[in-house]
Amino acid sequence: MSLQPALCAYGKLKRLPCRNQIDLCQPQWSAGLPAAWRARVVTPCKFKVYPDYEMPARQVVGFDVSGAICFRAYDYRLLDPYSDDDEEFYTLLTYGESAVGWRLKERGWLLYRRVESHMEEDHREEGLQWAADWPGS
Repeated sequence: MSLQPALCAYGKLKRLPCRNQIDLCQPQWSAGLPAAWRARVVTPCKFKVYPDYEMPARQVVGFDVSGAICFRAYDYRLLDPYSDDDEEFYTLLTYGESAVGWRLKERGWLLYRRVESHMEEDHREEGLQWAADWPGS
């Protein structure tokens, strides 16, 4: 899968054409944010998108008016060829992970993480949690 901004993949809204192809879509930063938390998070006004060109993955970073990071999201998928009869192959999602984080106005981050694996009998886990900082920072 090649990342094509015009397709507005990964929860993006199509915007009017502009000079830079990467800016054709605006991330939907508040998608998935529970309504009860909307007034408590810092609103991003600028985004940077970091695509991975070797696998279906990317990271989106949002910045507030002072240039501090206030939103992060990543999504990646491991896809493998699979066959039921060793003659016809199709692509199977072996492992997928997505995370979204919103910086809170008072302090800390609200994080949502989802992990799924179709190799473990459709194993899936997801959850919302508070953290002092974005994991790995």
